Amino acid sequence: QDIDNDMGPSEFLPHTNTAEYHRQLNDHSLRDEMLSKVASKISLLREGDCSIFDATTLHAGTANRSDKRRRLFYFTFRSLAMEDPRTWNNPGSIRPELKESKLSLRDIQEKIQQWRKKKSQ
Repeated sequence: QDIDNDMGPSEFLPHTNTAEYHRQLNDHSLRDEMLSKVASKISLLREGDCSIFDATTLHAGTANRSDKRRRLFYFTFRSLAMEDPRTWNNPGSIRPELKESKLSLRDIQEKIQQWRKKKSQ
């Protein structure tokens, strides 16, 4: 599905994947000023495109002003050595069986291959 300006594309704030930007975002007295000064990029995607980014880069979906539903497939990878990034407002997967799994990229690739085999039979 093509995502145009009216469908609520994702907006990214490049170079904000730092503790300082996150501190300003979480400090209500600094948030508005920081957001008004930082550069932003809108992600207009065509069907089949994908956006790959550091999940700690500040980003959000913009308002969907169209009469179309915006669909997306979203997943993240992280090193198991890193702290779990889930928070109250970013719970990760909504599927309980996936939420507690520790799937690797290889696991995902194998599951997709299994799915394709079943579909072709």
